[in-house]
Amino acid sequence: MDLYFSEKELNKAKCSLENMKEIKTNYSAKGLSAFETNWIDFLINLEKVWKKSELECRNYLNFQPWQGKYQRERRKDPLLKYLKNARDADQHSLQFITSEKGYSCEIVYPSNGFILKIGESIRVIATSEDPRIEAEPVENRKIIYELPINHLGKKLINPNDPLEIAELGFNYYEEYLRAIRAKFIK
Repeated sequence: MDLYFSEKELNKAKCSLENMKEIKTNYSAKGLSAFETNWIDFLINLEKVWKKSELECRNYLNFQPWQGKYQRERRKDPLLKYLKNARDADQHSLQFITSEKGYSCEIVYPSNGFILKIGESIRVIATSEDPRIEAEPVENRKIIYELPINHLGKKLINPNDPLEIAELGFNYYEEYLRAIRAKFIK
């Protein structure tokens, strides 16, 4: 058995990651929704990498003990813990795992409670300084998972940035599959 299914999920995660990078280079209020969609897809596919690799490797002698190091990292490392629990929070609860920042919209006319007459116009003030999506702390099984500030002992530059979190997570799981291949699939 090879790692066909887990590699397929890793490639899907990579596509979502590349889409997020592209959207981030020219953010607009419209692009925020597409960025968030790719972030959620990324989380789902990354978790599938783990699940599918376990299924693909279940018949390899000593896989489970060997995988123990990675299981411990997933439980203890703030970034890996956050990725898994953000996915779970999105899939199994009703909560925001991201927030939109850097823009606002205010109705100036009519004022609250005022009704427009035929022919009158609505006046809106919209500001956009730096529209972006930021990751939010998540709650899963009554435990709150704060944004990760480090990963494998290295400090994150911007813990609010889903793109930074995604890149680090992708690199981890890519290396995880590379290690499986080197150890069990020669």
